[in-house]
Amino acid sequence: MNLLAQLPLECFQSILQILAHQADVSALATLLRVNKHIASITLPYLYRNLFQKSFHHWKTNEGDSDPPISVKRLLQMLLSHYVTAALVDENNIPKVVALALNLAAYRSTIATVTTNPLDYAAQILHINLHGWAFLNRSIFYPSSLQPDLQEYVNGPEFTVLCSWDQFLPEYERNHSPVIRHEFFRALLHRELTWTLANPILEQLQTLVIPVSDINRYLGVLDRLGRLECVRFLVDEIYSCGPEGVVRVTEEWSAKAQERENKSMGSLVRFVESHTQLFKGQLKIATCHSSSIWIWGTQTCPDDAQIKVFQFLPPATQA
Repeated sequence: MNLLAQLPLECFQSILQILAHQADVSALATLLRVNKHIASITLPYLYRNLFQKSFHHWKTNEGDSDPPISVKRLLQMLLSHYVTAALVDENNIPKVVALALNLAAYRSTIATVTTNPLDYAAQILHINLHGWAFLNRSIFYPSSLQPDLQEYVNGPEFTVLCSWDQFLPEYERNHSPVIRHEFFRALLHRELTWTLANPILEQLQTLVIPVSDINRYLGVLDRLGRLECVRFLVDEIYSCGPEGVVRVTEEWSAKAQERENKSMGSLVRFVESHTQLFKGQLKIATCHSSSIWIWGTQTCPDDAQIKVFQFLPPATQA
């Protein structure tokens, strides 16, 4: 390892770039354990875009990795670091996040580092936490939730957080347990994204924003001066299944349309305001359907996407 330390910095960085391009997480993680000098050089290559899918989908001698399990372990470690580094008050971590990641139990099993720990959070430039990380039903689904999380999801505190008006009355009557657990995944994604992003908004270059939470990000727009790419994830319900399969009332359709118009208006306003505040900084703004819900694909209307494109630099519209 002494030979590794003697490499010119440019050579070592070239090696790290190759490892990162190949998504060789094991090799990069091993380098973190060599010494603090090597770790400090390696850290950005492992953490600047830590939620890219290739970092959590690899082959092992035992078979393919399980991306959601990999992401869950990373989130446990990262949020523990946030608490240790005083980026987040442990008491302010949303309950749904703390319970889903079993943070209290995890933190009780790790040693608290107090002497010059590596600053993982300072390296993060891209928070692109997509829905695929929450699709593993062996982790985040009814039959496998630990008892305290089951109790929370079925309790009155969680009921208040659920937007029941997004669903037809017949869904609420007949599918309440399923709806609760779908809301759980949507809420978990929303609160995890905010908990991770809020302490480091000033340094982020990429951010995936749940549409249901767009107004919270509008409120901190002035902190997003380095943002180059924003992807909006449609995690609200605007349609409830194929026509002819689900009977949709005119009243529900009108409310869904109103909800969609309001959210899309805020989405467009976010891009417009950012491009006015930080001219030329934002290069990419796209809207994607969420894979969180089981009630079909919720899409972004074409007219909203066209309005967004109009505010971007011409070269990025192609």
